[in-house]
Parts: sequence; C-alpha cells; structure tokens
Amino acid sequence: KYLNLALEQYSSEKKRIFNTRGKSFKSIDLDICSLSRDEIIQLLLSDGKLIKRPFLIYGEKIILGFNEAEYLNQLL
Repeated sequence: KYLNLALEQYSSEKKRIFNTRGKSFKSIDLDICSLSRDEIIQLLLSDGKLIKRPFLIYGEKIILGFNEAEYLNQLL
C-alpha cells in the first residue's frame, strides 16, 4: 500500500524512492525509469535496503529521506 502511495506521489521521480547511495542499488544496474510500477514494487520488496530511508508516512503523504525543511513544512 505505502509503496504504491510513494510511487503515485513521486511518479515523475521514481528513482527518488530508491536508496541510490547504497550497495544494493549500485549492484542492480537497472534503468529505473523504464520499469513498470509492478516491477519497481517487486524490486523494492525483494531487498529492503533499496528503499530510501527514512520512509515517513504522514497521513496520505510520504516523505523520503531526511530533509529538515520538508519535515518542518509538513509536520508543523
């Protein structure tokens, strides 16, 4: 459910959902933009280290990674 929500929210920036600095991401060598929604979800479910963290669920909004300004903007 939440991966689908993240993909909806970041539909134009699919790669932003991924932990692009991690070893798991660097080892897959895929063009994320060419993958379907189902393929992306299966890939993320296959290795939790691929998901950008923190993965904050706030109501119906997902905030990815730590961005203090975005947290302050959304949470206060």
